[in-house]
Amino acid sequence: MLSEADTAVALEELFTVIEDEHEEPDQCGGLFYRVVREAWVGSDADVCFRFRFRPLTNRSCTGCDLCSWLLEDLDTRLYDYNAGYMDYDFGHLSHGMLVELKVTGVSTDWETGVVDDYDIEFIEVKE
Repeated sequence: MLSEADTAVALEELFTVIEDEHEEPDQCGGLFYRVVREAWVGSDADVCFRFRFRPLTNRSCTGCDLCSWLLEDLDTRLYDYNAGYMDYDFGHLSHGMLVELKVTGVSTDWETGVVDDYDIEFIEVKE
């Protein structure tokens, strides 16, 4: 897990890239996934549903610090989701949909300008 100082540096770099209107060829290209929804009846008559997000390596970033940070933060958030601390709504995602993992809902402290809250979402991408 990143230290608080490392997280602050990563956030600053992330939002610098997000706010930049002209993306350079060597900058992050984003993280893209294909949604796979599955449903089945288990051996104990359990009704099971599962969402899988298959990474699209041909469209996604080849591996930068920002994407590494984003995936680590997502991992932490999903751990909280599994523990019952957070709730995500995956109902809007359909099978075969192309989505991008993005930072949304960025808010900053009005006095310091430091990012104090943000969300991570899977946003649909039109093909």
